[in-house]
Amino acid sequence: MKNLIRARSAEFFLILLVTLLCLRPGCSLLAAPGQTGVSFLTLGVGARAAAMANAHVAVATDATALYWNPAGLAEVKTREIAVSHSEWFQGIRYEFAGLAFDVGKSAVALGFQWLYSVDKIDGRDENGNPNGDFGYYDLTYSLSLARKFEGGLSLGLTYKRITEMIDDNHANGEALDAGLRIPTPLRGVVLAGGVQNIGRNMHFKREDFELPRTVVGGIGLERNLPGGTLVLASDLRAPRGEDYKIHAGGEFTLHRGLSLAAGYKIGYENENISFGMGYAAGPLKINYSFTPFYSDLGNVQRISLYRSF
Repeated sequence: MKNLIRARSAEFFLILLVTLLCLRPGCSLLAAPGQTGVSFLTLGVGARAAAMANAHVAVATDATALYWNPAGLAEVKTREIAVSHSEWFQGIRYEFAGLAFDVGKSAVALGFQWLYSVDKIDGRDENGNPNGDFGYYDLTYSLSLARKFEGGLSLGLTYKRITEMIDDNHANGEALDAGLRIPTPLRGVVLAGGVQNIGRNMHFKREDFELPRTVVGGIGLERNLPGGTLVLASDLRAPRGEDYKIHAGGEFTLHRGLSLAAGYKIGYENENISFGMGYAAGPLKINYSFTPFYSDLGNVQRISLYRSF
């Protein structure tokens, strides 16, 4: 039975990789991509993931897995909470909170994401002339379910309720994320994959826009070494209407709880490298990350707290 489950899972993973190829822009199997909105859904959550350049689909096994890959929630053995605050450029803030708990061989998680501007944003008309200012926010509530099966295969699903507000205008929508995670015969190596933001178009005033659907496949490695624990990860992402994105990162945690992490992204115009650090003391962990942006955008800093109880 275990061999059958692993064989079916490997089959599914290969199908997922083929799907990645078919989702590339210009593929004849798809219609031309439309305009996407609510791009904050692609920003990622958690300082630990950000320090590893968001290479996290295979290694997220805490409450943040409800975003990265809901199948990873099946590794939660008690109750875990994660909160994160991000300082973006131009007065933009990004908050996340997640709660996960196990239910036998299954797990349930609740999530909250909120992107907002501290100050009013200067508005411009189609000719670039000032026409007043406006408020802005994006908000998402999510519910995730995951289950681990015999042989190590984990499957997960996340439902999301999405709201976008610009000035006094609102757009509402729903989306699903689906993921899987499976260990391989190689010690400490895990394969994972999934699809994020599956849903119908959202409507804003007189325009419709598509959700930023993304197919992702990833691999993770965790090894205990004489000086601590090493985690390496790499993701291949295929966002709707864009070229492939490659994320790679690593983290080394000393036995005393201090961790150092770094990562690199390929396929982004204004960012590539990221790094950070963390410290764990019993059930409490704190992580910090720093991501420099190029041109005149500025930098992004994140801080996260994780607590199991």
